Amino acid sequence: MKKVVIFLFVSLLYFTGCKKEDTPVEPPTHGGISGLITEFGTDAALKSVNIYTNPSTSHVTTDSLGAYKINNVEPGVYNVTAFKRDYDSLTVGVTVIAGQNTVADFILQKSDSLANTRFGKISGTVQDADSGNPLTNVNLYTIPPSIIITTASSGEFIFDNMEAGTYQLIAKKSGYDSAHVSVTVIAGLTSSANILLSKADTTTPPTTGNLTGKVIDGVTGLAVVNAEVSTAPSTTVVFTDETGYYNFSNLQPGSYTVSISKNYYSSTSSSVTITAGLTTTADFSLTPAVGKIQGKIIDSTGTAIPDVVITTSPETGSFITDNNGEFTIENVPVGSVTVSAEKIGFVTKSVSVSVNPGETVMVVIMLANN
Repeated sequence: MKKVVIFLFVSLLYFTGCKKEDTPVEPPTHGGISGLITEFGTDAALKSVNIYTNPSTSHVTTDSLGAYKINNVEPGVYNVTAFKRDYDSLTVGVTVIAGQNTVADFILQKSDSLANTRFGKISGTVQDADSGNPLTNVNLYTIPPSIIITTASSGEFIFDNMEAGTYQLIAKKSGYDSAHVSVTVIAGLTSSANILLSKADTTTPPTTGNLTGKVIDGVTGLAVVNAEVSTAPSTTVVFTDETGYYNFSNLQPGSYTVSISKNYYSSTSSSVTITAGLTTTADFSLTPAVGKIQGKIIDSTGTAIPDVVITTSPETGSFITDNNGEFTIENVPVGSVTVSAEKIGFVTKSVSVSVNPGETVMVVIMLANN
């Protein structure tokens, strides 16, 4: 039997330097792995040697001088494997540090059997992503294609006799979303690939949306109760609640015009877009279409006159002053309003006032005795 002698040299080279810079330099975030591969017994450089890492980085091969270089490697711990047909493959663990180059040299010895170094394996388990329980009867296949296998009751699987190279391993099972992982197969070794499958979302996607909003008084900022809310295209009519809110449910997706109306307010509208599965918000501010008149009736001495009949033009109703000679007229149309005061024993008098939306007009009327 031929005695196998394998030499492996791993070293870390640290390159540091000082250079005065005018501006700060961003610290490096990656490192590198390089090395030289020679043949045992002859020290001849070996070209076209395949270099793999686990975790996977870049797959490179040695040049005519037996040298290789892997750039832009994330810092961390890696297994570096050198593989060449007719030679025994070798694996070594290295640590990559940002801004530094890790050197891994190999001496490969010719294999006794080509068959033993041509193929590798992929093994692992498939589990439920939520519970962690193993999943049986999961179908697995690779790209490039090899064979199709299923997991055992333990969730375990194994692909035998896989040519060296990188594969996409796909896992599928009814009721679960499919998943795939990238696996690098190295001749003579077993690569591990554990897969988590998430249950498929079987809920029916929503087909309608909702509309909500609040209606307030544009002058006072208070909620407007029982405002009528309608849409075009027509759906239904709703009214604001005691907090000024309204709500439409199960609207078909699309564009709508939302209209708000309420006695003593100017109507208003706005365009909205309804999206399936979402709630659209449309708030409104209503401008009062009326105002208020408060007043007091006095005689020539400034004494309040009770029981005076108060009327307006345009007509809003008939009002009587209280014991303090005072009166209040609500919901007066906006614009010029004539207020008349009449009582037996006094000369009737009228005054004109201007009423603005949401405002209160104060008026004092002095009546002369007959």
